[in-house]
Amino acid sequence: MTSDFANTVAATDRGDDLGARLARVEQELSTVYAALYEMAHDNDEAAAFAARKTVAAFGHQWASIPEGKFMLSDPIFKAEVEQIITRQELLIDAAWFPGRNVLDAGCGGGRWSYGLAKLGARVTAVDTNPSALSATRAALAELNAPAEFVRSSLEDVGQKLPPESFDLVWSWGVLHHCTSFTKSLCGLASLLKPGGLLHLYLYGRASIGLADDVTLFKERMRYNFLSTEAERREFLRVKSIGHGLDTHHVHDIYSPLINRRYEFTEIKDMLETLGFTNIERPIEHSEVWVTAVKGEDAEIVRRYGLPKHPAPYWFERA
Repeated sequence: MTSDFANTVAATDRGDDLGARLARVEQELSTVYAALYEMAHDNDEAAAFAARKTVAAFGHQWASIPEGKFMLSDPIFKAEVEQIITRQELLIDAAWFPGRNVLDAGCGGGRWSYGLAKLGARVTAVDTNPSALSATRAALAELNAPAEFVRSSLEDVGQKLPPESFDLVWSWGVLHHCTSFTKSLCGLASLLKPGGLLHLYLYGRASIGLADDVTLFKERMRYNFLSTEAERREFLRVKSIGHGLDTHHVHDIYSPLINRRYEFTEIKDMLETLGFTNIERPIEHSEVWVTAVKGEDAEIVRRYGLPKHPAPYWFERA
């Protein structure tokens, strides 16, 4: 990298074409960002800085910009959340849920805890951010539903709750942001009862190639190192217009530095190693939805399983 940069400087001194010089500088910067991307996503120790920024990003999101489409502030989503959980996400009949112990691992604004509680489950909501736990507590207060709230990273949650104590472990859009994906997944698996159901939503590699992902990472770096809140608001405003999305979702795209992406086969292999069976994709999409049963006893699927819901899915609503 040093020699490449030296060549760029030398070319400048020789009076090379400006466009060629700029192209070489861009190539050099792309190499730097690719290295930073690898550090942020593939090395647990090097990811510590990115992890702190990612946690802070979601803390800000749930405290300051919690409202958006498909959140509890969206009246259509709020009215349909139970059907979304049962008929699209889990493919498990609503009759199964009353009295079940359910872990919402990374509860965020509480939309899934709310839906699971409405189905009659006893919810334990976990998040590393106090703002997320406060939002979820407020959401469940509407239902007067009994619930527990635990502040923890997913890496540590396996040590904070009793092993094999949950019938369902639900983690929607969280594991791909964790400092250690593997440690977090193993911790969640340890909390699930034999015969219990694991449900994950993860970013899919098929949705965006690595080169485009690195380009997006550059924009995330730019956003995270803007010097003032006014600059960050303006960044999100411009991106909201460009994407046609609300501020909440644009913040979700650009703020967290750790955004790993997976193929379904990768996750399937991991889960098989952990002793899961009946590993399925309830939603066919370039993103990765996974349900899996812990152990060989799949009574939950035999007795309560539902057929797959055809596209379009709830998140594709205009």
